[in-house]
Amino acid sequence: MKQKLKICIGCGLKKPIWSKGRCLGCSGYQPLAKKPFVKKFKKKEGGGYSDFYKSQIEKYSQHPYSLATGEYIATVGTVNIAHIFPKSDYKSVSKEPQNIILLTWEEHTRFDDLLNIHDFSTLEEEFGNCWLEVCRRVEILVNLVTEKKVLVNKLKAYLDYD
Repeated sequence: MKQKLKICIGCGLKKPIWSKGRCLGCSGYQPLAKKPFVKKFKKKEGGGYSDFYKSQIEKYSQHPYSLATGEYIATVGTVNIAHIFPKSDYKSVSKEPQNIILLTWEEHTRFDDLLNIHDFSTLEEEFGNCWLEVCRRVEILVNLVTEKKVLVNKLKAYLDYD
């Protein structure tokens, strides 16, 4: 679609009118200089876990063996630190050392999967070597947990804690 030409009140010439009866040249419009687009990323709040993980990695590096199988872990990292009560749902015990166990990354994945679906009997079968230690820690942790979530109640019911 072509813009109609009108007489500019500034210069008197027939031109496309831009603003207040003036052509683009007479209106005083100057396009802004184009700035390069820079996406700004917000720094993600990590919940202060880096210092906590660092201290736990140092602690477990002294004796780098899986609690479940006794397998040697060559380099202990965050992937090996498993939370009994998931840190995303249970902030009250997320940095509690009793809530941490050391597992290989495969065991960690399996442990979390079974815990998420509340399959405690399979957990007990597959992690029999460390299940008693997990139960001992759960007994301590249930008194520290402030969140009202399903996992706490199901674990209490399965382990007969009241």
